[in-house]
Amino acid sequence: MNEIKKYLSIIQPEKPRGELIYSKAGSLYYTSCETTVGELTEQLFHEKYAFIVCIVDKNMKALGIIIKDKLLNLMGQKFGRELYQNRQVNSVMEEVPHLYYKRNTFSVIEELRENLQDYKDTYYILVDSEDRFKGTLSSRDLTIFLSDMMTMDIIAARKVHKAIVKEETVLINESFEFTGASIMAGGIGGDFHAIRQINEDSRAIIFFDVSGKGMKAALISVAISSMFSVYEFGNDFKDFIKKINTYIFDLFNGENFITGVFIIFNSTTGELKVYDMGHSLLYLLKDDRVFQLKSSQDNIPLGVKEEINPEYKTVNLENGNIMISVSDGVIEQHDYKGAPYGEKQLISSVVRYRSLDTKSIKNAILKDIAKYRHGQAQGDDMSIMLLRYNG
Repeated sequence: MNEIKKYLSIIQPEKPRGELIYSKAGSLYYTSCETTVGELTEQLFHEKYAFIVCIVDKNMKALGIIIKDKLLNLMGQKFGRELYQNRQVNSVMEEVPHLYYKRNTFSVIEELRENLQDYKDTYYILVDSEDRFKGTLSSRDLTIFLSDMMTMDIIAARKVHKAIVKEETVLINESFEFTGASIMAGGIGGDFHAIRQINEDSRAIIFFDVSGKGMKAALISVAISSMFSVYEFGNDFKDFIKKINTYIFDLFNGENFITGVFIIFNSTTGELKVYDMGHSLLYLLKDDRVFQLKSSQDNIPLGVKEEINPEYKTVNLENGNIMISVSDGVIEQHDYKGAPYGEKQLISSVVRYRSLDTKSIKNAILKDIAKYRHGQAQGDDMSIMLLRYNG
């Protein structure tokens, strides 16, 4: 092996392969243990990105590290230059743990999880099987990696979620009109709505809100939407609701749950079989009056208990009736004083705009909410579903 050069050098990085930890190294700088403190200090003044330097012996075996800021502070102390100028760098280096450089990044993160939660930066030297220097890693490097990975995952989840959660307006024989829309507070969320034809007369409607926010909630809604799109329905939702409950409970053991409304609607007769699974924000506009449709007390949110026995309520729509459901992000949206929009204002808006088509009613309600919050940030995902029957 050639003699290790004094002063400051950069190791040649290996080509990244998969998620191996050496591709996350924040520094590749090293210097010989024979370098003096004064010589290294002089070099660091001219190297903008050499924040951490590994000290190696003549065989490139890693001995420890020197952190640039600490070294400059040491030399800047009273008599610091006189005391340390001619000493070798290994006299002021820090010994830190060594990690094999071809370990999987995620296994390292799992092992160092507690350190990543600490505000204090910690350092590690990456080495090969013979303890030769391959790079220097900090907990900050891993935190940046996790942040970048999460950002990419959120962008991907947002694209998928946007593809499945979209505005839908359905008009069938001028007797049945359906509109659903969702506006996510952070670009992705757990609100979902969809309609699907079962047979010539019947449609299945699903409208739910996943507890929590962010990517996990979005992925749950994507999974359930996939189940909804391929499930073989009869004339009932019961088995489907049970399967979703089992799926959510097995995944999260009660820590996450879903509130939702599941409806089988006969577009010829106007009959609805309504399963309100702990959602409760379901209303019926009949003439000029709005009634809240209460669900059975046995219909709890999905994922709370291992086994459930959902019950439906039959609702017979008449000419001109409108069914409305919203997610809690609608009624809980605050104005600048902290007062929620509330059910009373929602009902007032529905009555005010009842002569419009369902899409226009939805737009008017969202515009009314935007005016109400008066520049305040959207607090939660907001979804609205409207079903009008003109039988």
